Amino acid sequence: MNTGFTCIANILEGVSTPLTSEGVQEILDVASEQLRLLAHVVELARDDPTALPFVDSVAQDSFIEALASKIQAFEAILAQPTSTPKSDVPADQATQGAILMARLLQFNMAFRGVWTVKARSLSEGLCKSIFNLALVRSKQPARDYYPSRELGSWRRRPSQPRCFPTLSRYLHVSDRW
Repeated sequence: MNTGFTCIANILEGVSTPLTSEGVQEILDVASEQLRLLAHVVELARDDPTALPFVDSVAQDSFIEALASKIQAFEAILAQPTSTPKSDVPADQATQGAILMARLLQFNMAFRGVWTVKARSLSEGLCKSIFNLALVRSKQPARDYYPSRELGSWRRRPSQPRCFPTLSRYLHVSDRW
């Protein structure tokens, strides 16, 4: 695990800030693959939290430092007005990057480890950036669902694939309530 977190930290640190479209794509491609690999490695231990490995403080510090830096970079991109973009990173790509950073943080938080003074000091800025990203996201229109004309109901867009395409065979739902 320590090697995996250090590897992800090196990937994040290897992409310069301010972020470019190519840099964000590299993060999306390589860091997400590393996350997938690490998740596969610990998959069997997920049921028992005590079986999860311990994260070394050096790996934890480097990971949190790199993650905090990139989350702040994504915050800077997503918080800028769309009328005057200062970055070549499309908003959708930046959103995917910010979501990946949140997933990396969530994955890291599942492991036992010591939060050093350095990690704790970085976590303050990290929390602020995550909160700011949530505020920025709350101002954007929802893209996955759109409201129907009926008050309070939400419907799937026709172009979206169904989550369980064969489930309709087993459910008999009436359109009337």
